[in-house]
Amino acid sequence: NTIFELSLASEWRRAGLEVAIGEPDLRLILSQQEFLVECKRPFDWTGIVRCMKDAKRQLCRSGARAAPGTPKGVIAISLSKIIARGERIFWADSMADKSRLGEIIESELVANRWRWWNNVRFDDSIAGVLFHLSLPADVGKGDHFALLSFSNIYQAGTNPEALILLNQTMEPLYGDPTPSLQSS
Repeated sequence: NTIFELSLASEWRRAGLEVAIGEPDLRLILSQQEFLVECKRPFDWTGIVRCMKDAKRQLCRSGARAAPGTPKGVIAISLSKIIARGERIFWADSMADKSRLGEIIESELVANRWRWWNNVRFDDSIAGVLFHLSLPADVGKGDHFALLSFSNIYQAGTNPEALILLNQTMEPLYGDPTPSLQSS
């Protein structure tokens, strides 16, 4: 999880956000709202529920609360190990694989999200769940190298204020919900 924590923290810090690394994994300050972030890297789609339950428990221990003005939790799930399937790079035959990969990710999230949410039983102490992917990609067997990135935040509890603040801040970073291939 450490690489994911550092990667997410550096991404947010490069965007000018106030973020600290520690326990919990990350602390993000937006306006007057503090977000406690637990980062998880499941190996496959079936591990997401276990990771979310572990993160929720850790966030509650770290001080995430439902009351107004208290820190809210964010569960950050890295999809990198799931998508790369143990590889350190994503291999794609063509740029068209970008849209197919986006469709695969979105269909998994849509098909399973409510089942995952029912298993975890979020309360208002958890503002949202961030699904994140950032992988180097080789497209066309060495013809094009790129960074494959995807992030989407979903509401967890029933209180939308903290999620609205997160979305307003993250929108410039993660505006396109489809994985993008950015040349590097």
